Amino acid sequence: MNVSNRLALLASLTGLLAACGGGGDDAAAPAAPVGAGPAAATTKGRFIDSAVANLGYTCGVAPNQTSGVTDSLGQFDFVPATPAPSCTFKVGAVVLGSAAADAVLTPYSLVAGATPGTANTTVTNIARFLQSIDSDNNPANGITIQAETNAALSGAAAAALSFSSPGFDAAAPALVAGAIPGRALVASTAATNAMNLTLLGLYAGNYACTYSGVVNGTNTVLGTVAVTLTADVLTGVGTPTYPAGVQHATFDIDGSLTPAGISNSSTSTGATFGGNFTSDGTVAGTKATGIWNDSSLGSGTWSCQHQ
Repeated sequence: MNVSNRLALLASLTGLLAACGGGGDDAAAPAAPVGAGPAAATTKGRFIDSAVANLGYTCGVAPNQTSGVTDSLGQFDFVPATPAPSCTFKVGAVVLGSAAADAVLTPYSLVAGATPGTANTTVTNIARFLQSIDSDNNPANGITIQAETNAALSGAAAAALSFSSPGFDAAAPALVAGAIPGRALVASTAATNAMNLTLLGLYAGNYACTYSGVVNGTNTVLGTVAVTLTADVLTGVGTPTYPAGVQHATFDIDGSLTPAGISNSSTSTGATFGGNFTSDGTVAGTKATGIWNDSSLGSGTWSCQHQ
């Protein structure tokens, strides 16, 4: 083979290797390792005591671990799994606690056995601390933790802070004042009231409800109730619809709601309604179910959907 033919063959082979992704600095990126797949899909949860922004978090373990700081709505990312991954929340070096990831988490979520609306010193101390380091000192419009505050709370004293310790009231004020000069630790009652008002706000608004009972062996809708929740107060008007074709008198319903979503109400006709409101932070995911009782009509179930 003459020189010119050899050069032509070499050029052809070089072009073929390039087309197949052959070596060299211009080669395509190597394939992903065996067993490595696309990044796992994440979903969002919210941390609220009022919405807490710039709160550090770490959820789950590798390879599905997520970490960062919450956004202005208190949202954090996690990879859904069964069981739910554990999320740990921090301000600088101060560890608030951990809880299983969920659509809505609160200081109550971080303390085993704590129930919204029931006094718990550890929960209250977490709320006091968060509200005390809010950038504008007004947790009613959300809690924002400035980057400077996170940095100021990165030392050993911050890491040692315990929300369940009897020494919390001695240690926390100095940390708060050190992070935001002139700032005092929020009082327990004020912090608890503000946090519980936020939780009640999850359920606030108007609901379309129905109540049902068994008629001739069949569960039957007996009427509708339009309900409004304002803070811890429930009011509404009910309209019986069974039997059809009969003029029914409306009735009033009045009651209360706890920060845990537990409702107890009574009607102007003497019936009682008890049950639970739940919320994932969305309108579609805010609803209620329960049991009604009436001395003359018997009992049945009721359900509500936020409008």
